[in-house]
Amino acid sequence: FCAGKKFEKEYKSFNIIKTHSWDFNEKLKTNFNKVKLKNYFLYFDQYEHNHPDYLYFKRDTIDPVPFYKSLNSFFLFLEKKYKMNVIIAAHPKAPVSYYKKYFKKRKFYFNKTLELTKNCFATLIHDTTAVSYSVIYEKPTIFLINNEMIRVRKNRKKIIEIFSRALGSSFINIDKRDDLLKIKNNIKAINKNRYKNYFKNYILNSKKNKNKKIETLVCNKYLNIN
Repeated sequence: FCAGKKFEKEYKSFNIIKTHSWDFNEKLKTNFNKVKLKNYFLYFDQYEHNHPDYLYFKRDTIDPVPFYKSLNSFFLFLEKKYKMNVIIAAHPKAPVSYYKKYFKKRKFYFNKTLELTKNCFATLIHDTTAVSYSVIYEKPTIFLINNEMIRVRKNRKKIIEIFSRALGSSFINIDKRDDLLKIKNNIKAINKNRYKNYFKNYILNSKKNKNKKIETLVCNKYLNIN
């Protein structure tokens, strides 16, 4: 299954089914009446200090105390400046107790990332592939890092910068005053050309598949069911 031109080129020697990404497939299935919030920042949480993948691969994890102190301080900065709340798109593997402990009574929602992205003002992201949701709905994106993340993984900054350059979006270290000044007056508008290219390269490479679910595409390819 190839979602986007990049993967199609990489695997051109294989039997390819041109499709769209799982994130876009979720868009086709979602009932948007479930979420009615408007005008907020949406943070895509990655469960940084206790993600099971990090534990499985024996990676060092962040110290939650400085990490969440930094993060909540930044959220407060945004909320005061723009008069909008920060809402948390919860990570599916994190427990409810984690959000109650670390996010200062901010609202959090499980399994609603796509719907929440559709209605938000802008997204706040580290390096999750769920950035596809921001691209699908053409939302301004601010890519974040802080000193604790850099301490644990020196190359994390470069990884996140790759995402920000691909979309032409803001990238800031939330622990640096000079970086905060970059978004003090205005949230950077989206670069439509870069969003369009990201969409073609990683989300959808065939317009004729745009309204067809992955299950339908598979049936058409192998079972000749239309």
